[in-house]
This record gives sequence, structure tokens and C-alpha cells, in this order.
Amino acid sequence: MDGRRGGPVRGGRGMTDEVKAIDCMYYVATREFIERWNRAKEGELVCRMERAIGGLPAYDSIEEMIRQMDEAGVERVFIAQCKMWSYWRKWMYMDTQLEEVLQYTQRYPDRFVGLAGYNPYRITESLREIEIAVKQYGFKGVYVHIYGFDIPLHDRKMYPLYAKCVELDVPVSLQVGHVLEAMP
Repeated sequence: MDGRRGGPVRGGRGMTDEVKAIDCMYYVATREFIERWNRAKEGELVCRMERAIGGLPAYDSIEEMIRQMDEAGVERVFIAQCKMWSYWRKWMYMDTQLEEVLQYTQRYPDRFVGLAGYNPYRITESLREIEIAVKQYGFKGVYVHIYGFDIPLHDRKMYPLYAKCVELDVPVSLQVGHVLEAMP
């Protein structure tokens, strides 16, 4: 297109012919975090996919992850402060801390975007942390992995989250499709 009708101009200022991917949800991927995650999830997940690919990727450094992102044509990754509750054993088996996400977003803000987490069993604490993540650290949304908590998306425990996200003008990303957890 030549740009006269509002379309992009190939080769124009700021435009490239290469389109890069944006990964809209990934976890902290340091080797330490993935090892902790692998120990915690024993007996929790049915992970044929993970077994097929040899487990979730773990990187020795964020720079190594960026190098592999570049090789794969990934421009940016949304890193989730994921909170996962065990349906069967009733414990938080993934409880990503804000600082673990900040190591990505603060060092490489042009490559990583933060998504705050939400625990509907610790509402006040979660809302406080979401506000800090968004207002102080520039997180762009909230990611909720709802399955193990065993509550529907319209449960009253979710209303404070929705109200907080409206107040902060950020979206909520909800895991609503099939998951790997062993669920009834």
C-alpha cells in the first residue's frame, strides 16, 4: 500500500518487512524457578506435552532466553506472576513472587511485560500487590490461572479483582481453556 488510504507503507519510517511474534503468556523461566516448579508439581500435573518436549524450557540467564527469543523471531514476552492452587492437595504449588517477574521487566523493559497474579483465597493481599505491580512497576495486566481454585469466573471472590482492574484500567487474562493439571 502507498499510505494514501491509511494503510502502512512498507519501508516507511519505523516499519520493517519482518513481523515478529509476541508471546502473550509465559512463566518465569530461570533454571532455579523451573527446578522449584518441577519439584512442587510432582503428583499435580498430567503433562504429556512437557514429557514430549523434555519439560518446560529453563534458561541459565535472561540473556540466554532473549537470544533464543531472537532466534525464534519473538519480539516481546508477557511474563505472568502465576498463582496455581492444587485442587487435590489444597496448597499453592506455584506462587510466583513479584520480584521474580521484576528481574525480567526491570532489566529488559523493551522485551518483557509484567502480568500480576491473583489468589482468590488471599484477596486483600493480592489486590495490594496488583496495585503495586501496576502503579509502581508498570505491569500491563493481571493473569489468573483459576482451575485449581475450583471457583467459577463469576464467583464473588473474583469481583474485587475485576473492580481493581477497572480502577487501574488494566485487562484480566484468564486461563479458561484446557489445562495440564490433574482435575476431576
